Amino acid sequence: MASRRVVVVGTGAWGTALGLALNRAGCHVTLLPKFPDEKKALQSARRSEVLNVEFPEKLDIGPCFDRISEGTAAYDELFQVMSGAEAVFWAIPVPYTAATAQELKSLIHHSIPIVICSKGLVWDQSKQQGRLISEELQTVFENQFCALSGPNFANEVARGEFAAATLSSFDVNVGRDVAALINSSSFRVYMNRDVVGTQVAGALKNVLAIACGFISGLDMGQNTKAVIFDLGLSEIIAFVQKCGGAATTLLGLGGIADMSMTCFCDESRNKTFGIRVGQGESIEALSRTIRSEGFYSVRPAYFMARNFGIQTPVIDAVYNVLFCGCAPAPSIRSLLKGAQA
Repeated sequence: MASRRVVVVGTGAWGTALGLALNRAGCHVTLLPKFPDEKKALQSARRSEVLNVEFPEKLDIGPCFDRISEGTAAYDELFQVMSGAEAVFWAIPVPYTAATAQELKSLIHHSIPIVICSKGLVWDQSKQQGRLISEELQTVFENQFCALSGPNFANEVARGEFAAATLSSFDVNVGRDVAALINSSSFRVYMNRDVVGTQVAGALKNVLAIACGFISGLDMGQNTKAVIFDLGLSEIIAFVQKCGGAATTLLGLGGIADMSMTCFCDESRNKTFGIRVGQGESIEALSRTIRSEGFYSVRPAYFMARNFGIQTPVIDAVYNVLFCGCAPAPSIRSLLKGAQA
């Protein structure tokens, strides 16, 4: 039986790990890099240096999509790759969501489901407002959307260690078709219909992980971190509900399981980012060296909370430290002083 073809947009650690997981599930995977140097490095090495894994035979490196234009050979090649796909897995860093959507808008047929695998909130600088990734993509595409989220470190998924995630889809039948592409003996997905709640939880847990990192960096102790985690969880529940999601979504793999791992595990980039800010390192320098999704999500979260009229003291504290020049220690102490019993 012929392999089912899928496309993964983005060749970062998570996009590559996801491509390897899809390959193990029996799919013929094409990874799409953005830049020519990415493509050249991946094609020549046939491995990921970041993840330290070799690429299997049925994993292709497709054409680049940076500044693609109709009528070119690269465009035609991309069109062929996309037209043969049963699903497109969107693993682009959140700050590049809008630009990438514009680059690919004429290449992804509306019948192909787009699976959102990135975690974060999109910031619209011109309008000074935030939105979900699905909301941004819906301004360009008419496709069905799913959201994949769970407690998944890329290096473990790449090695084939067992992992599981939540797959959310508005349409149950679309969700089942996508789940059939992903499920294998080493990676399982469990379905729900809360695409909104899954995205919100996946984005805000990274902001909470930065706050928990502050605690570690300041040597404030595990008890304090547990209090901050609890406060942050309450905020995320309120945020999910205001966006139209369900609080029960937080009980799943894309909720409390993902939050716990990101906030408490040493491998977490967002927690590490927070630790080093708490220790006094330059935020500007860290933002260039550590890819922290929470760094890019806290600004849209802060302004969305104001539009919703909800109280988000943990989000506010992280925003004030990262963007308003506030010091971590007094910000956390003020947060704890104002915590409601």
